[in-house]
Amino acid sequence: MVDKWNNLEKLYFSINEKIFLKLSQVITVVSMSLAEIYRSKTEKEVIYIPNGTQLELTSGTIRDVYEKDYILFAAGRIIPDKGCHVLLEALKKMNYQGRLLVIGDLNQVPAYKKRITELASSLNVGFIDLIKERSLLLSYVNPDYS
Repeated sequence: MVDKWNNLEKLYFSINEKIFLKLSQVITVVSMSLAEIYRSKTEKEVIYIPNGTQLELTSGTIRDVYEKDYILFAAGRIIPDKGCHVLLEALKKMNYQGRLLVIGDLNQVPAYKKRITELASSLNVGFIDLIKERSLLLSYVNPDYS
């Protein structure tokens, strides 16, 4: 689990997971690694449903940033499991001079936020808070969309 939780909270989640596994008829997960973990813990059906979206765009979205040439990292929660630090470390190693946009809630794990901002300090990184509006988020995924 993420360092966001203390030991009591981790115990709470662990107990609830056991209850969940016992009472569930079918288990759905958003990552293949979770599917493997749950398949090893239970004989119940585990269904992997990818966590993502179709790139069907609708018109009418206007966004504040009008740049088109960037690398995009987007996640609802910017936590270690999502790997933003891996991207930043790689960009630093290759002396990347272009623009990186990071979209998501960076306030989930304060120590990780500090690590991310330190890694980003020598790069051209723009941070955008969590975007819940699908069409607005997709306008960053496809900057040619208007």
